[in-house]
Formats: sequence, C-alpha cells, structure tokens
Amino acid sequence: MKVNYNSRYAGKYDQIWDLPESLFQPQLRLVLQKLEIKHKPRILDVGCGAGHHTLFLENSFDGETIGLDTSIGMLKQIQKKGAEIKLLRACGENIPLMNNVVNLVFISYVLHQSEEKEKLISEAYRVLKRNGHTAILTSSHNQLRSDLVHQYFPRILEINLKRFPPLDEIKEMLNRAGFKNVSFSEISVKQEASAEEIIERIKGKPMSVFNLLSEEEFQSGLRSFIKNLRSKYKDKLTYKDSSSLITANKLA
Repeated sequence: MKVNYNSRYAGKYDQIWDLPESLFQPQLRLVLQKLEIKHKPRILDVGCGAGHHTLFLENSFDGETIGLDTSIGMLKQIQKKGAEIKLLRACGENIPLMNNVVNLVFISYVLHQSEEKEKLISEAYRVLKRNGHTAILTSSHNQLRSDLVHQYFPRILEINLKRFPPLDEIKEMLNRAGFKNVSFSEISVKQEASAEEIIERIKGKPMSVFNLLSEEEFQSGLRSFIKNLRSKYKDKLTYKDSSSLITANKLA
C-alpha cells in the first residue's frame, strides 16, 4: 500500500508542514555543517515533496538546487511559492540527468518509501561528480521506537519498522554502489510545544504513514493519544526530534 501524493494530500501536506523554521531547519543546518560544502554546488533533492528542504538548500548556497519528485501535486506546491528552481518529475530510481553532474544528492526520508532502494542509491552514485557527497536522512529502528507518535500508534510503528531499512543495511547498499567513507551521526534538535499544539498537528496526519491506516485505526489511536498526552502533560512538553544522517563520498 502506497500513499497517493498526487491527490488532495499534496496541498494538505504542504499546509501541515508550513511550520516555523525552528521545527525542521536546524536539522538541515547541522547536515550542511557536517558536509562542509563550499564553492557553488549543484544539489539534487530526491523526493523533494513540497520543497521545504529544497528551498532551504537553494537559499543556503550560491549554486543550483534541483527538486525531483514523482508527484505533480507536490511539484505544483513548489511552483506556487514562486521560487525559480529546476523541477523534475521523476523517481529517484530513474533520475533523468547525465552521469557526473551534481555535487550533492540529498535524500531526506525517502529511502524507506522506495521499492528499489539499491537502484535509488546506485542512481545517486551515477549522477554525482567525483568527490561528490550523498546525504541520507532517515530514522534508525531505535529512534522509531522512541518516537512520541509511535508510542501511541503501535500500528504505525509496526509499519515503519518494516519500511525503514536498518542503518547497517543502508551502509551495505552504499558500499555496493561504490560509495566510500560511509559515516553515521545523529541529528537531534530539542523541540517544545503544548499538548494541544501536538494534538492538532496529529489530527492533520502530518506523516504520510497515517494514510496507510484505516480511518477506524487512526481514530482509535488518536483517542488514546489525546487522552494520554493531556493526562501526562499539563503544560509545555520538551522532546528530542532525532534523525540519523548517513553521508558518503564518490571518489572514483
């Protein structure tokens, strides 16, 4: 079962994630610091969605950022923002670019949705220039288990543990594709919100995996989530938003 991003969900998704900078951009800043990218890079954002990361990358460098996504609905959301960014409607397993043409391939929470993960990583290697980087943001299985949402929606945890490849498997795929210097780091940002703010966000199904649940499953989990969150957190709650960053180089 896959989420239809070409449906009305594209516009809804963009509204849900039209959030203050502090909710996602600190992670990207930490990623860029670790990569130490210089000069005028050409960046490919694979699975760019509504372009929140794409626009940030475009504004962070005096170079070129290309957004790639299979969903015309998502790409239209980027166009509505008025940014002059090159957009490609294609999948990461078949990138319509020549060999050796980009400096960085950015893959943020996309790998787990691919049914051909090895092909996606091989394509990233193919389009990278020599000494180029790939940066993959994902979640480890430990991070999934500790996620606040997964604690109240066990069905979502079950789905995601099957979808998200373990980090050691990702490393093996990168090595098989030809990548060198594979490294891992945790990207963590402290977040603060009230219980009501988080509840309202969850009601909007902010993660695509919510759409893989039946409406009955979602409403049941939502009721449990609201009850427990309101009883446990009377005021603001502080939590850690953690992702796993995997970086690798193309040296040949």
